[in-house]
Amino acid sequence: MPAGLRLVENWAFAGCAALEEVDFQGGCPWVSESAFQGSAYQYTPPENMESSDGRNFTWTSSLGGIAITGYTGHEERLSIPAFIRGFPVWGIAVDAFKDCRSLIEVTMPDTIQEIRGGAFADCANLQKIHLSNGVSRLFAASFSGCTALWEVNIPDRVTVLPKGLFKVAPLKRVHIGRNLESLDVNSFGRGNRPGGLAEITVDPENPYFKGGGPCLYSADGRVLCAFFGEGFFRVPEGVEQIGPGAFRGQDGLTEVVFPSTLTEIGPKAFSGSSLRRVEFGEAVRTIGASAFENYGQLSSALFSEGLEKVGDRAFRGCPIRLVALPSTLRQLGKNSFDSFRRDDTVQELRIAPAGPWRRTAKGFIRSTAKTKR
Repeated sequence: MPAGLRLVENWAFAGCAALEEVDFQGGCPWVSESAFQGSAYQYTPPENMESSDGRNFTWTSSLGGIAITGYTGHEERLSIPAFIRGFPVWGIAVDAFKDCRSLIEVTMPDTIQEIRGGAFADCANLQKIHLSNGVSRLFAASFSGCTALWEVNIPDRVTVLPKGLFKVAPLKRVHIGRNLESLDVNSFGRGNRPGGLAEITVDPENPYFKGGGPCLYSADGRVLCAFFGEGFFRVPEGVEQIGPGAFRGQDGLTEVVFPSTLTEIGPKAFSGSSLRRVEFGEAVRTIGASAFENYGQLSSALFSEGLEKVGDRAFRGCPIRLVALPSTLRQLGKNSFDSFRRDDTVQELRIAPAGPWRRTAKGFIRSTAKTKR
C-alpha cells in the first residue's frame, strides 16, 4: 500500500482468497472491518488505537480522516489520539498547538502523516516529543520557538532534514529513523546548548548513517558528518574524512585530536569554531576551502610531511602566529593565510627547505613555477 494511504473502505479486498500479506509502508490508515473479509490476510490494528471523543481538540474532517487544527486543553503530557469519534487522525494543521505553554511532553500515533509549519511553534516549555513514523516531511517552522526541547526522534519515513529544523532547541538526545539520507549540519542548531548534544542514535537499518555520542558518521564510519558536542573531542580511529561543515560554528569546542587514519578535512569543516591550536597528523593530505575560515582564536597551525593541498581561504581570518609548510605541499589556495598581511599579527613562518614555496612581501610563490599565491 502507498505510504500516504489514509483509508481502506468497506469490502475493498473482500474475497481476495489468495491475499496473504499487506505492507502499509510505515503508514497507519483507517481500515474498515470488512476491508479484507474473505481473504487469507488477517488485519491487526496497531496498538494504542483507541478512539477519543475529541475533547479539548478542534479539527477539520475529510474522507481520509481528521486534521487537528487546535488544542484547548492544559495537560502537561499529551498523547494525541489515533482516532477521534471513529475517524483516523492523519494531520496536524498550521499553528495547531502554537503557544501551548502547558505542554511538556507530546506523543503522536503513527496514523499522523503530516505536520504543518508552525504546528508546535512557541511551545516554550515542551521538552520531549515523539513524532509519528507516518510522517515523511518535516518543516523548519513547525518547531520554531521550542526553546526547552531536549529530546526528539526523526521519523522512519523522513529522508531529508531542512536547515534550522530545531535551530533554537537545546537538544540533548536525538534518534534518527531508518531512511534519513541527507541533513543540513545546522538542522539541530549549533552552539546553543550547554554541554552540547550528548547522544545521537540511529536505527540499525539505516544504510546512510550511524550515531556515536555527539556525532553523526557515515554508515561505514569513514566520514564524520556532523559534531554537536563541545569541549574536548577525540575523533575515533578509522575516520578518514571530516565532512563539509562538520564542526562549523561550534563555539564550545576547545580541543580536537585527529586519528592517524584521517586523510581529508572538508570545506568549512571547522569554520567559525573556537579552537586555539591544531596539529595535523601525518596522514592528512587535503585541507578543503574555508576549512578553518574565521577561526578567531586559532594562533598555531602545524602541518606534517605528507600534506599536499590547502584550499582557498582555508585559514582566512585566523590570527595565525606560527605556520610550518611541509616539503610535500603542491597546491596552496588563494588567501589561504591572509592574516599574514595584518599589521597587528606577529608571525613565525617555517618553510621546509626542500619544498616548492617561498615567502615574499606580497605573499607565497612557487619557487619552480613562479606562480603567485
